[in-house]
Amino acid sequence: MNILLILYNVILLASFKHVLSQLPSKKKAVAYKPDLPLVACATCTSLAYVVYDFVGQMHKDVENANLQRAKIKSKRSKDHKRLDENSLSEVLEGVCDPESVHGEWMRHLDVKEITADIPEKDKKDKDKGKEFKKLALEWHENIGHCGVECRTMALSCHNLLHEELDVDELQSILYRYSLSRDETLDRMCMKMSNRCRLTKAFAVGSHKRTDEPFTEMTEKDLEIEQLMARMASMGMGGVSAYGRDDLDAMSQRFEDGYEDSPEDGYDGDAFGTPGVHEGLL
Repeated sequence: MNILLILYNVILLASFKHVLSQLPSKKKAVAYKPDLPLVACATCTSLAYVVYDFVGQMHKDVENANLQRAKIKSKRSKDHKRLDENSLSEVLEGVCDPESVHGEWMRHLDVKEITADIPEKDKKDKDKGKEFKKLALEWHENIGHCGVECRTMALSCHNLLHEELDVDELQSILYRYSLSRDETLDRMCMKMSNRCRLTKAFAVGSHKRTDEPFTEMTEKDLEIEQLMARMASMGMGGVSAYGRDDLDAMSQRFEDGYEDSPEDGYDGDAFGTPGVHEGLL
């Protein structure tokens, strides 16, 4: 039966590769770089809270594990479990990737224009009397598609983490976990970087941008995305270049050609359904 399952999976992989070769490619959304200075502070604030909460949960898990071990039998302190530095590194490596479980927080956020209270004395002569706007991030309970605004946040996050912050220092701060949530925010966005030292705003009409509506993902969207992730993990690189319509068509073609399952109890779900990670803000 194991041989049948292996053969089935080989045929499955070959089938998807063949169907992919028949589909037109679709490009991902790209960041809108003129918005980067305007989302800098909001992105840093969100990132600070996200990594703090991720690592806080990791510390709690370690503490709970040690409590459980202590209940079973006495352990010497050197045997106590400690926070895994590799796991901490994994959080920082994935937190700016919207496709990563650690970076999914960006897909709950919508960039919104709000009024900026700029004193007249701080405005340039040409902007006197004009209304000013700034960009803020609005949280949505459900996950959304990663469009231009999401990609802009991801680029801002990447630039912050890899070009502005000292990652070793940040990792040390998170490992010790001696600062509060707001102290971590202050350290990351006011001291280690200057992301939130000044308000970045623009006079209405002076900054060209198109507001992108937040579009929640449906159950079908999530199924397709999970399909893409599993296909990528099977060595089918480039699958992310295909859109929902393409993958819908591919999925349908596959179902039409492979309705029967092996006899060893295969349940018909070739790719599984990993859960959607809940946001932390």
